[in-house]
Amino acid sequence: LAVLLALGTVFPATAASLSLSVDEHGAVSVTTPCGVFTQLPPTQTVRRVEASPSHIRVSVFLSEDDALLCDYRVENDAEVSLRLSAPTNMTLHQPVCYPPGWRTEKGDVGIYPFGEGMAYPVDDPEVVFPRERYSFANGMGVSMGFFGLARGEVHLMTGIRKGLHAELRLATNGCHTAGVAWRSVGRFWGENRELRFIFGRSLGEVAGRYRVWRERLGGVRTLAEKAKTNPLLKN
Repeated sequence: LAVLLALGTVFPATAASLSLSVDEHGAVSVTTPCGVFTQLPPTQTVRRVEASPSHIRVSVFLSEDDALLCDYRVENDAEVSLRLSAPTNMTLHQPVCYPPGWRTEKGDVGIYPFGEGMAYPVDDPEVVFPRERYSFANGMGVSMGFFGLARGEVHLMTGIRKGLHAELRLATNGCHTAGVAWRSVGRFWGENRELRFIFGRSLGEVAGRYRVWRERLGGVRTLAEKAKTNPLLKN
């Protein structure tokens, strides 16, 4: 499955500036004024189900009997959502690694939520991550629910709606890449998952859009609001 987002030269504020398409290899491509972002092909078998300029639905086959529905949808002038759905009682024998990471190239900078945020040249051979997966819901993993990629003047952020059962997946064979893995809820799929791909001209722009998205979901609270339920914060 592939997604092609055609962004205008000044990132115009109309949803019509984004369009979706699927290629025969199952890879997602994003065209911007400064270049093209392309996802790595998924490792699972993919079948095209439905496609239009603003919405794509594909099936990712996890086994002979189980499939994951993946819905890509244009949300606004610089954002595309991805919703992953399956029967809640579908058994997961191993984490679901989808979507795959974005293909990286020399000169790209990976932006990862370690500590207060880290940025690494993706082609630096000295950068080797000690683990393949890092939990979005564990203090010993990553500290924020997103990760990014910078290429020239374009920044791409991948935001996770719920991180409790999500992991950041990193690969260092060649230019390193980052993707997402989903753990089971108990032994089952348990709940639908959602991501948001955000494009902008700076880290501040995509971070601002990410915050607005989280605010709409009710995921942002001030210290004063938190103190209403946790008296220790008043001291």
